[in-house]
Amino acid sequence: MYSVLITLLDVIAAAAAVYAIAVAVRHFAQRRIPQDMGLLAGVLVGVGLFNCVSNMLEWGGLTAALDDTEDFIQLLEPILFGNLFYAYFAFLSRKKIEDSEAKYRLLVENQTDLVVKTDAQGRFLFVSPSYCRMFGKREEELLGQSFQPLVHPDDLPATLAQMEQLKTPPHTCYVEQRAKTISGWRWLAWADKAMLNGDGGITAVVAVGRDIAQMKAAEQEKELLLHVLEIKNKELESIVYAASHDLRSPLVNIRGFGGELKKACGAMDGVIARQEDEALKKAMAPIQEDIRESLYFIDAGAAKMQTLIDGLLEISRIGTTVLNVQPLEMNRLLKHIISSMHYQIQLAEAQVTVEPLPSCLADVRLINQVFSNLLDNALKYRDPSRPLRITLSGAQQEHRCVYEIIDNGIGIAQEHHKKIFEVFYRLNPGRKDSGEGLGLSIVLRILDRLGGTIAVASEPDKGSTFTITLPAANSPAAQ
Repeated sequence: MYSVLITLLDVIAAAAAVYAIAVAVRHFAQRRIPQDMGLLAGVLVGVGLFNCVSNMLEWGGLTAALDDTEDFIQLLEPILFGNLFYAYFAFLSRKKIEDSEAKYRLLVENQTDLVVKTDAQGRFLFVSPSYCRMFGKREEELLGQSFQPLVHPDDLPATLAQMEQLKTPPHTCYVEQRAKTISGWRWLAWADKAMLNGDGGITAVVAVGRDIAQMKAAEQEKELLLHVLEIKNKELESIVYAASHDLRSPLVNIRGFGGELKKACGAMDGVIARQEDEALKKAMAPIQEDIRESLYFIDAGAAKMQTLIDGLLEISRIGTTVLNVQPLEMNRLLKHIISSMHYQIQLAEAQVTVEPLPSCLADVRLINQVFSNLLDNALKYRDPSRPLRITLSGAQQEHRCVYEIIDNGIGIAQEHHKKIFEVFYRLNPGRKDSGEGLGLSIVLRILDRLGGTIAVASEPDKGSTFTITLPAANSPAAQ
């Protein structure tokens, strides 16, 4: 009975070994099983079969000649089983490592970005296929060589200076340089990361690079366009200034001689009034009226032209005036502006409320003009059917100050929201108190110069809200 049990156990052990081998073969069908693992498995199967045959012969009483050999082999079975399982798990570990290496090698080899690894002296330890393709060199040519000869001589000092940052936390740096590729000198951007040993020393540097030639070309084109635009703006400002300045002289003559003509006509009216000839007086009356009307239009036209010239000169000066940018205490500034406009506010019977305002970073003279213009517009375009209410509020949002000037005036239709900031655009040209279309243009130009913005939200008969943003007094720009 004991022999039968041993035989069954041997059969089970042999079957288990065969099953384990079959699972391994099926699981790794695309890989060749290592020689040591196959040899151990074969020996173990042979031992199992030998034990089965031996036990069956002994159970049948046919022979006992194999007992000694069987006892010796049974002693080897645990060792063989242990070695087989060790080889099997070692095989699994090697497969995981090889699969991981294959995955990352596939990633690197198909990466369009450039990947390199250098030692602390800048000698290549690894170069990706994309790097080899860009520089037209084989991996064997590059390994062990320094990267420095490939860098443009003008960019090498800056590159080495940037790489000094690798010695301090976070042990990274960003470098833009020209490198001599197979296509000639090209701009490359590199993100470097230092690999450290236990003592904090640099053992290697891993860098990922990207071709930024197109980006550099776009930047150069942008700089060129900005330079051309700056020149054109200066030319335009010079033309506007010269034209406005040159128009002043003839305008002074027109207004001056118009005044003299008005005085002469007044004297002539006195002379005619003293005459006793009624027919003469009657004949001269329409002529005198025409002269007075003509002089009125001449004077009004000259005054309007003077206003336009002054406005153009002011716009042209905004781009060239020297700024005195400093933190501004806006509550005090608005108090001063409202005090200076007290007469207009009282005449309009308006109520002006100023809420606490944050301090911004700007030029006091220009900002005074911005808020004065906006308050003047609110007073000018009030709705006569209701009392005028004007509210000024403000808040700081991160590094920007946001100010709102809210009124309940006549409002502005949506289609005019952008046009009101254009030069000479007038919303209601038929109104007697309508300006020359320069006030909001000046405001926009000032805010552009100060790094601010302006926007309007308005509907007809519902009032307007002008929103201004400016750098905050405690912003990085102030520091």
